[in-house]
Amino acid sequence: MPNTYSQLYYHYVFSPKYRESLISEKIELDLYKYITGIAKNLNQTLLQINGMPDHI
Repeated sequence: MPNTYSQLYYHYVFSPKYRESLISEKIELDLYKYITGIAKNLNQTLLQINGMPDHI
């Protein structure tokens, strides 16, 4: 099938154990940068990243 095109989107959710509110504004930006770096190292495109105190 030479004319096949695939485009996949994934939605990942990470959370601390028991969904405790451990992700404070103090570490939130560093955590986003870390996750963005992982995606870049895997040659992936990160379209959006966001979170709450109990999950990303």
